Amino acid sequence: MLRVVHRVRERRRMQRESGKQKDVKSGGEHHVTATEVRKDFSDFINRVAYGKERLIVKRREKKLAAVIPMEEYRLLEQAMEAKLDRLDREEIERLTNDPNYAEDSVPLSEVKEEFGIE
Repeated sequence: MLRVVHRVRERRRMQRESGKQKDVKSGGEHHVTATEVRKDFSDFINRVAYGKERLIVKRREKKLAAVIPMEEYRLLEQAMEAKLDRLDREEIERLTNDPNYAEDSVPLSEVKEEFGIE
């Protein structure tokens, strides 16, 4: 793994020196074309996984996809789940406070009886 990190850093340093790449620090965003990714897929994946870069894949100047490290993906999942939980709580509160909803409700005991659940 250390060799991979070294290769990624060395390639990034060479690209900066040749003027092909802006200075992208750890956690930075880098735009690449779909063709570039297709040609050297494993290198780009290593840059994301070990170099903690974020890649924006483009085709004809249109942004198509983002490739991010797993740590960031997990944080996004947690944030989305927290937002959905909050929305669910708000919806439950809204419905329980709505007098019209309560009138249309069927008590749990009746539902259990209808379906033969004890």
